[in-house]
Parts: sequence; structure tokens; C-alpha cells
Amino acid sequence: MTDPGGGYGWRSARHLPRRRGGVLSWAQIAEDAELLGQDRPLCVLLLPAPLEAFELRERAEDLLAAPGVAAVDPPRLSYGAAARLGESFADGLAVVQARRLRLPGIPRALVVFDMLQYPLARALTGPYPDAELWYGPVREPGSERERSLHALATDRAAFRFGRGDGPAHTQNLPLWKRMEALGVETLTEEDTQGDPEELPPEPLPALASTRLGEGLLIRVGLPEWGQRLDDRQVAQITLNIASLLRRLEPQIRTVP
Repeated sequence: MTDPGGGYGWRSARHLPRRRGGVLSWAQIAEDAELLGQDRPLCVLLLPAPLEAFELRERAEDLLAAPGVAAVDPPRLSYGAAARLGESFADGLAVVQARRLRLPGIPRALVVFDMLQYPLARALTGPYPDAELWYGPVREPGSERERSLHALATDRAAFRFGRGDGPAHTQNLPLWKRMEALGVETLTEEDTQGDPEELPPEPLPALASTRLGEGLLIRVGLPEWGQRLDDRQVAQITLNIASLLRRLEPQIRTVP
């Protein structure tokens, strides 16, 4: 068997150069990972099903909006099928698959959605010992093997999450905060671009005076004050401030 378990394909945020929506071959994964460099912190989603069929697809796609998030599609031999071939086979296959997996960066978090994925996540902590395990099971364990893996994943997980109410992004907020704490890039394209048609608000003048004993402190908050002295109102206010500081009564003057 030259390809035990079949190959993976990784999907990533739209900011990473890739063929969007496609599952890359192992050669393409290695090539693209080399182009992207191996030192960027990553949050890696280990998908239990193809993204299009994943029951938490909306939450996964919300996380994939971050430049530092990559998702790994399941192998051709599914996690369930591998488990039915025996514990030793499934564990050994996970080690082989972990060695074959090439990612566009250094995983800081490995996100597992099914207890049968735990052997792969555990194997990935070998080459990536600093990666945290995040565990959010989408189903309850059934067999004795699944209960055992569920207990191991629960005990090993540095971070656990579950289903919630509300939009996908709201449910994912704890994951976004955790990613930021680990140094994973989360700034999306929308965050950096903003609305191109929206102009910044016009700065407003602000004046404040404070009595300091027998003295007077005046703060002038009008932007570019000196460049606007040709404005009659600005010039009048400037003269009024000068009069107050000299302890004189301000007067209305005809400003040329």
C-alpha cells in the first residue's frame, strides 16, 4: 500500500495563495507550503468531513476568514473506516499520515471535532510539540473505543468548546480570542480595507479652560490651528485667548 489512508488537502483563508475550493495533492501541498514559508503561526482545523458536508461548515468558514487558519480535509480512508480496522491499525495510520502532512506554517492550535481524530492530533504533536489541542466534539461517543478516545482528548485538550446559540462568528468568539493570544494572524481583509466610500469625519474644534490657583490654563483642540489663523473666527478666538491670559476682558475685534 503506497498511500495508506489516502492523502489530505489543506484549505486556508483567502489571503493565502491557493486554488480556492480545491483539494491539493501531496506534491502541491509541499510546494505551496514551501512558497509560503514554514514559520507563520497557524490554527489548523482537522475536518471530520469535507468542508461542504461538514455540519459546522458555517463556523469553520468563519474561522477560515482569518489569514492564519488552515483546514485539513479528511483522508480518503475515513476516520471511522480506519477505526473499524482495529486500534493498532488506526494509531499506526495516524502516525504515517502525520508524517506526510505538510502545512503552510507552524501549528499553534490543532482543532479536533471528533474523538476518532484524536490519534492524528496526538501524532501531530510529535513534530509540533508546542501546538495546543482544541477539542469540540460534534457528537457523543458510541463504542468503547470512542469513549476511550473521547476521554483522552478531553484530558489532553488545552481548550474545549461546544455548540452555542447565535451566528457562527458569535459562537466562535472564544476561539478568535484564543488564536490572538497564541499569535495567530486574525486580521481579515475587511478589517484592513474598511468602506472606501466612507470619508473620515471632519475634525471639530474643542476649547477648555482650567483655573490653576490664580492662573488660567487653556487647551486648544482645533486641528491645524496655526494654519487657520486667516479664518476670521479662528483669529477672533485667538485674540480672546490672548486677552484672557493677560487677565483682560475679551473684546470683539474687526479682524482683517
